[in-house]
Amino acid sequence: MTQLSINQRIKDLIKALELSTISFAEKIGVNDGTIRTYTSRGSKPGADLLEKIVRSIDTVNAEWLLTGEGEMFKKSQTFYEALSESTPSIIEEGRVPYNAIPLFDIDIDAGNVERLLDLNNNVPIVGWINLQDMPNTSGMVGVRAKGDSMATYISGGDTMLLRRLESRTFVPPGHAYVVIGQELAVVKYIRNSDEADSWLLKSHNEKYEPFKVKIAEIKHLFIVVRVLKELTY
Repeated sequence: MTQLSINQRIKDLIKALELSTISFAEKIGVNDGTIRTYTSRGSKPGADLLEKIVRSIDTVNAEWLLTGEGEMFKKSQTFYEALSESTPSIIEEGRVPYNAIPLFDIDIDAGNVERLLDLNNNVPIVGWINLQDMPNTSGMVGVRAKGDSMATYISGGDTMLLRRLESRTFVPPGHAYVVIGQELAVVKYIRNSDEADSWLLKSHNEKYEPFKVKIAEIKHLFIVVRVLKELTY
């Protein structure tokens, strides 16, 4: 198999993040002309640019970026322990790290989210996960994804680590979101639409058409902080 050039890997990374060249340049702190030098003109990027990419995009696998070996996005170093009925005693004994993220035995749909937000009513915690590279886990929860509209970025059965967003004024670009409405429960990218009071919800899987949703009709909004591919429970 022919090894992709580092220039092509940068282009593939920009595409995978669903960012424009300008947005990607802003994200890593350079001007878009610099990025175009490497993606369009074939100049070889220096160590300073590669360092900016790795520091600014904490999910990118540095080994893949530099050498082409491995996957584009790194796998989290995780600690996972099934707790089931012993969960309360383990928490009391302090065996769960203070920044551990609870994993709930649910798939995302409107009813499950309502239960999850209602004091975790009837939603069992099946375990906890401690991410060594993620010190700020306040308010985060882990749930399962379902369906294939976001494949291959997020596939059915993957564990999504979510954090609830209260604001609808600014939605950080380059992330997936769990969007919950009265009759809506989806994982999508959010884009501005041609109507000021609506968002355009876009899938990663191109066989699904984008569609609009009224912002006022969104009851709950979660940002997908990270996706864990190999964690099953």
